[in-house]
Amino acid sequence: MRVEELRVARELKKRADELQKNLEELRILSISLSRVMTGLPVAPNYESRVEKMAIKIADGERELSRLAEEYLEARRTLTQKIMEEIAEPVHQTLLLMRYVECLSYRECAKRMNFSERQIFRVHQKILKRMQEVRANDGK
Repeated sequence: MRVEELRVARELKKRADELQKNLEELRILSISLSRVMTGLPVAPNYESRVEKMAIKIADGERELSRLAEEYLEARRTLTQKIMEEIAEPVHQTLLLMRYVECLSYRECAKRMNFSERQIFRVHQKILKRMQEVRANDGK
């Protein structure tokens, strides 16, 4: 397993969270928009601000759904790799919390009943070991 593989799920979750936040902002903004009925004729290709907003929201929801599927698949794959390739239970637990559950170092430390300093040390040890294994596999 490479270090880059660990980050895939976290990055997908981060992108999905940002998109979700943007969609919420668009929904709030769309509530304040309303079409003004003037009685004047409208060109056939005219799209109101409300219609444009609805299209943006629908596109964003499709993208969010796609990201959610990718994220779930990345989580499954990463969990399987961690369980197969990492032997020590403490290391497995930390990697699962950090990269699959996307928890902060502080939250990992709380849940594992470690200090943050210990968590950083264990994490560095895992990454170093992963790099050594990868270097040995390349030989």
